[in-house]
Amino acid sequence: MFETLAFYILSVLVLGFFLVSVLSTSVLYAISSLAAGMVFLSGFYFLLDAEFIGAIQIIVYSGAILGLYSFAMMFFDASIKVKESLKNKRFFILAVIFSAFLLIGIIFGHDINAYETSFEILTSTQEIGFILFTKYMLAFEFMAVLLLIALICAIVLTQKSIQKDKQ
Repeated sequence: MFETLAFYILSVLVLGFFLVSVLSTSVLYAISSLAAGMVFLSGFYFLLDAEFIGAIQIIVYSGAILGLYSFAMMFFDASIKVKESLKNKRFFILAVIFSAFLLIGIIFGHDINAYETSFEILTSTQEIGFILFTKYMLAFEFMAVLLLIALICAIVLTQKSIQKDKQ
């Protein structure tokens, strides 16, 4: 009962903060909500009894977002509102639909109970690796996709600023 209630509360908080991060026109609001979303995202690991990964999630992403926060405050004027226009709406819609089908395929194709083993022969580090790449593989894949999206967004933002500087 507690886990179910905590899951729903964390889901609403994480989705809310990430929506604010994506839809915000202020750079500082977007980065602050991204940081809060990442901290609340680690709550899912704590619910799954993966305290080590949850703590690492908080430490790594708090540090990374603190660095992102610093760079954003140095390079962007915080008072300017950002307004993006979508040029290729068809491509964007097709990419979203493809991503949705891919996500559904990953979720329904993943069998959590297929990786049961005994841990008597494994060391602590091996246990973490085995559990991370078997039982928690779906969460690990989601984080990898999230990092890939962040990388692509950073490249696009850098290219836009370079093109603007050349004009």
